[in-house]
Amino acid sequence: MKTSITSSVSVIIPFYNASNTIFSTLVSVFEQTILPREIIIVDDCSSEKEHLLLKKMINNFNADPDKQVLIKFSKLNENKGASYARNIAIKNASAKYLAFLDADDFWLKNKIELQYDFMESNSFFMTGHGYVFDLKKENVADEIFSYREVNKCEFIYRNPFFTPTVMVLREDFKLFDESFRRVDDYKCWLENFSSGNAAIINIKLAGGFKHPIGASGLTGSLSKMHSAYIDVLKILYAERVISAPFYYLAKLIELLKYPLRKIRSKFL
Repeated sequence: MKTSITSSVSVIIPFYNASNTIFSTLVSVFEQTILPREIIIVDDCSSEKEHLLLKKMINNFNADPDKQVLIKFSKLNENKGASYARNIAIKNASAKYLAFLDADDFWLKNKIELQYDFMESNSFFMTGHGYVFDLKKENVADEIFSYREVNKCEFIYRNPFFTPTVMVLREDFKLFDESFRRVDDYKCWLENFSSGNAAIINIKLAGGFKHPIGASGLTGSLSKMHSAYIDVLKILYAERVISAPFYYLAKLIELLKYPLRKIRSKFL
């Protein structure tokens, strides 16, 4: 029998032509040991066929008397990108916390329970946790709960927060920059970061079936991702979110890492 315990969590899901994966994504939410208050899906102007498939699926979920979580759903008339779709969902959220999930990712059953209880017991504004990029190749073993505070210097050489692992307080959350379709999450996490307000739980609680690098992976077009990252760094520097040493060192590291990504992508 599924739990009736719910948390004050709004699950934020942007959707674009992902009907082949969204069912499993939603099931992973409904199978949580502690359920969210609501699931909010924003369709970023998918094809009519995809939209109808999604709508039918959501109606079936909402009509199920055993389902204790309502799925809220809306569709955009123009493709605006994941950042815009997430912002729409956030503006319609009502829970204390926001938990981000993509339409082709999955949560382990105790994800909400562990992360929600951790945030309720601590003063962190934003938390993340481990992620398995390819669940077909890597089994998630039992791990001992631990966590570490995030240092801003980590953002110089990588993004410590993978979007489907992030849970944040809704109040005072700075929205995603809708002018970016890539690296928007990195920019958002940095703009919401301040010393002592962010932590990583050292357990893998989410996963997918894709590789982080390559044309078929998360980066998609490596050159566009690279250019977007450089542009994001420039804006963050202009906004004084990052210092001059941070900006120049992060840019240098990216210039070194970019050709290595291209080489690695050829062997995937």
